[in-house]
Amino acid sequence: MYGKQSLRIGSVRFLDLAGNGEETSGINGFCSRQLSSQPESLSRSTPPDTTPAMVLQSNFAKRVVSNVENHPPSTTTKSIASRLRTSITDAARRRRARANGTSTSKYNAVQAKRRSAKTPASNIKFRMATIPNVPPPVVDVEMRDAEPSGSSSATGNTPVVLPKELGRPDYRDVSREALVAADPELHDTDVTFLREALQEIGPDMLRGLAAITATPSKNALPNELNMIVHDLAVVLPSHLLAIYGPILKSNPEQKRKITLYPVHSLILSAYCTRLPPFPASIPLPALPTDAPPRSAPFSHTIPVRPLCLPHPASYLRLAAFLYTKRTDILMASLMPPCPLPAGFDASDRRQVEAYATQLATTFTGHALLQHAMIVHGLWQNVCALSIFDDSLWETMDAAWNVLLCAIAVSTGNKEAMMPTEEAEDSSSS
Repeated sequence: MYGKQSLRIGSVRFLDLAGNGEETSGINGFCSRQLSSQPESLSRSTPPDTTPAMVLQSNFAKRVVSNVENHPPSTTTKSIASRLRTSITDAARRRRARANGTSTSKYNAVQAKRRSAKTPASNIKFRMATIPNVPPPVVDVEMRDAEPSGSSSATGNTPVVLPKELGRPDYRDVSREALVAADPELHDTDVTFLREALQEIGPDMLRGLAAITATPSKNALPNELNMIVHDLAVVLPSHLLAIYGPILKSNPEQKRKITLYPVHSLILSAYCTRLPPFPASIPLPALPTDAPPRSAPFSHTIPVRPLCLPHPASYLRLAAFLYTKRTDILMASLMPPCPLPAGFDASDRRQVEAYATQLATTFTGHALLQHAMIVHGLWQNVCALSIFDDSLWETMDAAWNVLLCAIAVSTGNKEAMMPTEEAEDSSSS
């Protein structure tokens, strides 16, 4: 029964990023069997043998194909590195990259501030009202039995334990090997400049993924898959990611759903520092000299890369951000359908309290918890892949803080997240 469980949230397992079956030690000492606010150990598992629920997703944009026959001859054979070369060498863009790129010192400064805090961030407990005949929220975190309730009533409440802060793994650099595997021409390219240039063309690359279709296998996950390209002007994806989730402890025999997503390996390799190098992509075959120009639609075969993530459902949000770097779109996707106030500043306590109160009076506590689970799932994937983009972490922290404040108001425990100024003064003295 939902009313006889305690939901404790805050850990993440790093899963199957290399695709083999051996186990490795935890990252940076964050290795615990108990749920906490820090990343947990990396456990690897082989991809499922069968794929009864394999689905191909064309990612984030609706397919738009118009007048493709009138495009000039295909430019898809041109490497992404060639497209980026002018951007990377542009002096103005190099200066912006220095100012806007991921700041190792900024990330480490946040880490140091948290570790030196007199009162380390702790967990916070809410009591959510149990709704009769409604199952508990679908989350990918462990649930354990709570103490037996003294009442046999179908109504009651369920304790929910959440960390006040989302833990951060220690910083690590992007693998040069992974970048070279994505494109050998990038062997001496500065990562910060590369990310700045990718930000310029990333949105177009993302929209181009909507012009890709494929028919997945019904029985087994193939090593390669044929795709149909409906637009000559797109930058071809290099791989298909076969995303699936971890084995459920409660039902280890249950078959897992696999979803296929076209992707450009360079985008992930530029940000995901724990992701091993992608296998070599398959170049588009050159046409014979006497052949007519290539026209759309045409077929092309690309490799399939299995990838187990702690929270497959939040992959699209993460990938969309890496392609576009749009924090406003990411924040809106994490929150309930209630627009952020104009000029919202997540560091302003009064603004956070006002917006959280608006959410609490508009949505139920259960709805707010579901959105908190989305943020938590995204955080799991970011930790598993070890992505250290400042704006991504700031957005996740802001969404987490707002939602926890809203849940606190909704459950009548406002002081847990928004203590009065008198209480803050007494605790600091």
